[in-house]
Amino acid sequence: MENKIYHLSSAEMKERKKSLEIDESLFLIEIDGKTIHTRAEYLAIVSKLCRFPISSCNFDSYEDWMTDLSWLKKDAYAIIIYNFSHFLDQDTESKGFVMEGFSELLLPWWEGDVEKHVVDGKAKPFNVYLVE
Repeated sequence: MENKIYHLSSAEMKERKKSLEIDESLFLIEIDGKTIHTRAEYLAIVSKLCRFPISSCNFDSYEDWMTDLSWLKKDAYAIIIYNFSHFLDQDTESKGFVMEGFSELLLPWWEGDVEKHVVDGKAKPFNVYLVE
């Protein structure tokens, strides 16, 4: 299993989404980048969509929740960010942090690091789709 960040066109995502939607073991998060301009907006929407037990107001708590997700009781995760060029357009530093967090922490965590650091931790697919 390799967790990845995919860059797709709208048409490619439309086709890919068909297979994602039929997978009942998958927790799918969809974000419209045109509505997420700041770090606070991103943390609020992810807290809501991922049903964090306590809303995240900073990246430390966000990363803690995203490396847990046990309350979702799913075997796979996917995040789709539509209109990616607009995503966090008023906060490019946070956009860089989010993207680095996916590639350096979250994807490797769910790919196998979870098994090294959590008792009974289980590797799971976690993919990110960036759509224009």
